[in-house]
Amino acid sequence: MIKKLALCTGLSHNLLDHLAPLSYVLNMPLLITEEASEELLNRYYPMIKTIYVDIDKLSCEWLVDEYDMLFQSTFWNVNLVQYFAQLKNKKMCFVWSPHGNSDKGYMEPVLEGMLDQNMVLLYGDHMVERLKKQNLFDKIPPYIFTGNYRSTFFDKFRSFYDEITSQEISSKLNLQNPTILYAPTWNDRENLTSFFDKAKKVIENLPSHYNLIVKAHPLLAERDPVRYYASLPSIDHDNILLLEDFPPIYPLLELVDIYLGDFSSIGYDFLYFNKPMFFFNSLRSAEKDSLYLHQTGITIPDNCNDLYGFISERIASWDPALKKRQREVYDFAFGETKDFVQIEKEIDKVFVKQFYNAPTLGMTKTDVSS
Repeated sequence: MIKKLALCTGLSHNLLDHLAPLSYVLNMPLLITEEASEELLNRYYPMIKTIYVDIDKLSCEWLVDEYDMLFQSTFWNVNLVQYFAQLKNKKMCFVWSPHGNSDKGYMEPVLEGMLDQNMVLLYGDHMVERLKKQNLFDKIPPYIFTGNYRSTFFDKFRSFYDEITSQEISSKLNLQNPTILYAPTWNDRENLTSFFDKAKKVIENLPSHYNLIVKAHPLLAERDPVRYYASLPSIDHDNILLLEDFPPIYPLLELVDIYLGDFSSIGYDFLYFNKPMFFFNSLRSAEKDSLYLHQTGITIPDNCNDLYGFISERIASWDPALKKRQREVYDFAFGETKDFVQIEKEIDKVFVKQFYNAPTLGMTKTDVSS
C-alpha cells in the first residue's frame, strides 16, 4: 500500500479548499501546523482526517518513516526531507498539486518550480498550453490530469455545504436582491490585484437593490496589512458582507448571482455555474498578455463612473454567446471529469513506474493493484 500525506503548513487558509478535497479523493490525511487551520478544517471539512503537528515539532525523519508520497499546493523545497530519505535508503515522491487555475504567471513566470518535483497534477489542457508557451512542458516530471475534483467533491457533499452557507451567509443577506461576489486576487510580482484601486468604489457605491460579498485573497491582508485596511472602507450596510476565514469556494459560488473579479483563480471556478462575470483589467492588454478568462465575461472600462449601472445594463441584455464561451473555457481548463478511484489509480501507477525498484517500500505489484 502506498502511504500518502498532504501538507498545509503555516496560515495558508486559501490552500485548504484545494488540499482538503484532494485528501478526500486520495484517502489520505491532511497535516496542518496551525491551530487556526485545524479549527477551519473541523468546521468546513469534517469528512477528512486531519493531523495537527506544531511546526517546531514537525520531523522530516518522521515523514520519511511514515509516508511514501507527500502532496503540497506550493512547490516543494525537498532538500532536507531528501537528506533523511537518502540516509534511510528510501525514495520519496514529492507531488505538486495546483491551487487553482488562472491567467497569472505570464509576465513573471512562476511555474518553473514544477521542474523540481517528482510528479505534478494538472487540471486540463489549459495548463498544458501555458507550460508549452513557456517552454516548460517537455521538462516537467510525470503528470496526471485530475479534472475538477473540487466540483465533484462539492456535489458529493452539497447538502452539508448548503446548510453552512445558509447559516453563515444567506441568513445575513436579503435574498430578494441579486448577490454580487467581489473576489480580487492578491498582489504578487505581477501587481494584478484590483483591490487597492477599486475596493472602496465597489463597496461605497453599492445600491440598495444588490447584495455584495467581498472575499479578498487572504494574502492581501497578510502581505500588506496597512495598505489593505486603508483600502477597505467601513462596512455598515446590511447588504454587504466581508467574508473572511471561509475556505469553501464552490458553496459560495453556487449562492451568488454575479462574479466581479480580476485575475483570481476563483473566476475559473465560477465557470462551473455558468453565470454572468465582470472583470477589472487596468494593468493588462489583450495584445501583450493572456486575458483568456476575460473572454467569458465583460471587462469594465477604466473610465466607468457608474459601475453598478454598467453591470445592470449588461445583465439585462446578457449575450447567450458568453454562456457558450464559458462552457468551452471550462472544458478546456478542467477537462474530463474523473471519479476519485480513477484519479488515485493513475497517481499510483505513475508512482510505481518511477519508484517500484526502491527496495525499502516493501510493496509488490499485487499490493498496488489491490
